[in-house]
Amino acid sequence: MTPSALRAYLRHSGPASLSTLTAHFGADVDLLQDLLAYWRKKGRILENVRNCGKTCAQCAQGAVFYQWREQKTEGALCESGAMR
Repeated sequence: MTPSALRAYLRHSGPASLSTLTAHFGADVDLLQDLLAYWRKKGRILENVRNCGKTCAQCAQGAVFYQWREQKTEGALCESGAMR
């Protein structure tokens, strides 16, 4: 399991929960959390807390979904070199 494998999965599949990621990769939860923290520190992963939309109340507290962020826009430079 590498950071690039996680990046590729999130880019291709869209938002995913930690349980979805562990099922897909068959990786240890601690390893996945470390990789998510690595990308989060770089500003490339967003965490969204949301309910699944079903009425079973199993996720009433809200589940965390991780989403890949293609570009860091905050403080980015335009082609002219000016700040956006």
